[in-house]
Amino acid sequence: MRLAVQNLSFNYPGHPVLQEVALEAEAGELLSLVGPNGSGKSTCLKCLARVLRPVGGAVYLDGRDVAGLSGRELATRLGYVPQETPQVFPLTVYEAVLLGRRPYLGWSVSAGNRQVVEEVLRLLHLEHLAARTLDQLSGGEKQRVALARALAQEPQLLLLDEPTANLDIRHQLEVLGLLQALVRRRGIIVFLVLHDLNLAARFAEKMLLLHQGRVFAAGSPRQVLSPENIRAVYGVEARLWEDGVGLQVVALCPTEGWLPGPAEAGIGPANGSRGNK
Repeated sequence: MRLAVQNLSFNYPGHPVLQEVALEAEAGELLSLVGPNGSGKSTCLKCLARVLRPVGGAVYLDGRDVAGLSGRELATRLGYVPQETPQVFPLTVYEAVLLGRRPYLGWSVSAGNRQVVEEVLRLLHLEHLAARTLDQLSGGEKQRVALARALAQEPQLLLLDEPTANLDIRHQLEVLGLLQALVRRRGIIVFLVLHDLNLAARFAEKMLLLHQGRVFAAGSPRQVLSPENIRAVYGVEARLWEDGVGLQVVALCPTEGWLPGPAEAGIGPANGSRGNK
């Protein structure tokens, strides 16, 4: 599998959101898309997933323009998990994950399809929730079910918009570790949006930094997450170092409009407002 995005552009009425975004990825790669709010990250994934139609450029999977693929063929090659998945019917967790097998289903659900669903439920530790309806789940559990449904498609390209949203620290690490293992074991491409720069740097091999709808920087996390790039794109001063886990980023303060600390603002014991009793 090879993903090639060429000069992708998208506009909302009177407002350009993406401008000539280009990227390439090969089988067995995990890429992260980072950038501040409003930089076009979610729109980029929607254009790749054919949820939105770009005004310019093209997306190719193994040399084929996704615009020309049938819905069924696209569903067998590409899985997409948005930030929020609307709940239309009161499905159980098992039924929701089984929907990921729709491109492969005939008149009945085969034992092979059930085996795929059960394996995905096990991978994401959802077996004990299989009989529950989605409205009985927490936000984090719903997020894992949405990911499970996409994995049940057995896609070659997996697009994930903030897959760690609503997850606690443990489940964030488990989900990203699982995705990393799937990339290595099955040779798929995972392209995900993350706001946490430390998680993005730890788990992704390649990174794209978006700024005002354009690719500001691309490469390894060490190449992309420089103090200069973080200052220019996020407007904050940052300190970076490497340890046994990987590249670590600590945001120190905004470069402009810096907010004072408690002492400078006249708050706390230093101002006598909360002295010890």
